[in-house]
Amino acid sequence: AEAQYSGGTGDPNDPYQIWTAEQMNAIGTEPSDWDKHFKLMSDIDLAQYTSEQFNIIGYDRGFSERKPFTGVFDGNGKAISNFTYTSTDRDRIGLFGHVGKNGKNSVIKGLRLIDPNVDAGTGIFVGAMIGSTDNATIIDCCVEGGLILGERQVGGLIGNCYESTISNCYSNANVQGIYHVGGLVGESWKSMFFRCYSNVVVTGKRDVGGLIGKNGGKIEFCYSDGDICGEHKVGGLVGYNHATLSSCYSTATVAGTKENAGGLVGYNSGEIISCQASGNVEGNTSVGGLAGYNYYKRIIHCYATGAVHGDNTVAGFVGNNNGWISFSYSTGQVIGSEFVAGFTNGGSVYLCYWDIESSGIFEGDA
Repeated sequence: AEAQYSGGTGDPNDPYQIWTAEQMNAIGTEPSDWDKHFKLMSDIDLAQYTSEQFNIIGYDRGFSERKPFTGVFDGNGKAISNFTYTSTDRDRIGLFGHVGKNGKNSVIKGLRLIDPNVDAGTGIFVGAMIGSTDNATIIDCCVEGGLILGERQVGGLIGNCYESTISNCYSNANVQGIYHVGGLVGESWKSMFFRCYSNVVVTGKRDVGGLIGKNGGKIEFCYSDGDICGEHKVGGLVGYNHATLSSCYSTATVAGTKENAGGLVGYNSGEIISCQASGNVEGNTSVGGLAGYNYYKRIIHCYATGAVHGDNTVAGFVGNNNGWISFSYSTGQVIGSEFVAGFTNGGSVYLCYWDIESSGIFEGDA
């Protein structure tokens, strides 16, 4: 292995040194090294590898064939540019296919990807840097530019996160998929996101978000910007949230062509605490400045300031509310045809208000 790299033994205090594109590609041919330590020593360009020529690092093809990357890859603040991968039927596509395993200290840190282009066709678990994670730590990583295409669990940085910690990461890629599509991560489950952000164009059909498409983890001090477009459950930060958001905000513009579109969250079945949204929202049914639909959960100390335009069940804060909202307000213009409210439609509301002048809605309850 040492001969394939530029020194090092792969131990924590003496990582394998990666200086060239050829050495980066060689990692994927040596599964026996995937539990070792690596350090990127210079910026490298992977433009010479096209189609399926790059050797993806780590895989998970089911219980009988699973070999994840469980080591440590230190990007050292360096950049990998022009990572290109095109496939019609492969899952878990990224520079790393699958990272992490329960009980292992799997880490990717300090790594930048510039102008990646990934087209997975009908593949799932698709990200520029990582296809999927399982008990991994991803810190100080980013994707700058590029285009990421897939079918499900498609993200600018990571396709799918399971029981992982993602901190100080960002993406400004263009991301397109069908289900569970996010600017940073496609889908999250039992994961923690801290101080991450995205400035992206995201397009999908269902569970489409500026930061995360479908979230089942905790998100703190994160934000998003850009243009987010989908059909069902479309949000500036998260498309479908069923966990906890706190101290987050979104300035993204949101367009949901069918139902559940919100400036922060499209469809919420988790807690939202001390969050805000300022982007304009357009939708059809269940459209709100902060959330399109709130399903029996609590929203507290939040506000929305973006304009909201929709057809049915439209409001400045939450379009359709079956939960509990307290200590919150909205100020955006509200335009709709049926079941239109300055603040929200339905649910329990305590010590909340909306601006009747800026919203154009003079009657209702808050």
